[in-house]
Amino acid sequence: LKYKQSIIASSSLVLALYCLRDDDTSTLWPDDIAKITGFQLNDLVDCSVLLSQDIDNVRLVTSRLDMIHRRHSKPCRHNIANTPIPVLTSRTTLTSFEESLRTRG
Repeated sequence: LKYKQSIIASSSLVLALYCLRDDDTSTLWPDDIAKITGFQLNDLVDCSVLLSQDIDNVRLVTSRLDMIHRRHSKPCRHNIANTPIPVLTSRTTLTSFEESLRTRG
C-alpha cells in the first residue's frame, strides 16, 4: 500500500468498526480517537476502501486457509471467521454511513 503505517492501522480500525457495526455504534471514527491520532475520517476513507478491496482480491486468489478459518470459526473465538467484510467501492459508502450515525446520535 502507498500509505503510512499509521494511516493503514487507523483505516483498519475504521473498516473493522464498519464491519462490526450495530445499532449502538455512535460513529466509525470517534472524536476522542481523532484527537489522539490527529486523523479525521476523511483522511482514512480512501485507504479503508482500498483495504476492503484488497481483502476481497486476496479471497479470490488465495485458498481458504482452512486451518485459520476453522480456528476462528469456533464459538470461543466468537466465530469471527464468518463475519462478512464488505467490499467498499467508493468513499461515499463510509462517509454517508458516518453522516447518518452522527445525525442519529
